[in-house]
Amino acid sequence: MKRNAAWAGLLGLVLVLSACTPEVKVVVRDKATDEAAIRNVLAEVARTFDAGDYEGMFALYREDVIVSATGAPAVVGRGDWREGLKRLPPGVKLQLRFDTKEVEIDGDLAYERGTFVVSMPDPATGQLQSLFDGRHSHVFKREPDGSWKGWRLFEIQDKELPRPAAPPTETHR
Repeated sequence: MKRNAAWAGLLGLVLVLSACTPEVKVVVRDKATDEAAIRNVLAEVARTFDAGDYEGMFALYREDVIVSATGAPAVVGRGDWREGLKRLPPGVKLQLRFDTKEVEIDGDLAYERGTFVVSMPDPATGQLQSLFDGRHSHVFKREPDGSWKGWRLFEIQDKELPRPAAPPTETHR
């Protein structure tokens, strides 16, 4: 009898505890949907960059973004990136294109790699001229709302950045 009462008490405790356990929501992720979302983020990065809407572009990256590029110190955070873009000459119109070659997703992290080109319209002809290009890799993080944001960006420039011409040197007799 005591034994049955002990089992009944244990069963009651298990039922009470299971009722208090929060519901576990199982989220099934679809790779194709996630990949399409990441490609859409990249298209929106290019669109906002081309429009000169840098704040719109920054919104697609996490606050703690890090951008590493050939020959430049790492840009740490949106604030650093914002300050860097302020150094662009006023009125300059740049265009950005990403060509994705690979996307891999593992849980709440995704890796994307490909090539990129930054161009500028020629003032005389209006034709786009490549300023620099190269290879890139993004690491994206899934946000709590399920969206993807850029977290790390690595750029390897294949073409050296244009540099201002050095002033002519004077020769003295």
